[in-house]
Amino acid sequence: MKAVEYYQLAAEQGNARAQCNLGVMYEKGKGVAQSDEKAVKYYQLAAGQGRCARSVQPGSYVYKW
Repeated sequence: MKAVEYYQLAAEQGNARAQCNLGVMYEKGKGVAQSDEKAVKYYQLAAGQGRCARSVQPGSYVYKW
């Protein structure tokens, strides 16, 4: 899937939006093998830049970790 490749490249360069989107993709298994570990990794990278609302919403997937 091309989107995964582009998001991966952007995420490696520190793009928070791409990191957040990869987190969602890994959480849901969309275009990639589902992986909680990778989802958390990308959510945390994006949240560290203050850019991923998904990672900080009360009751959300990562908030429970």
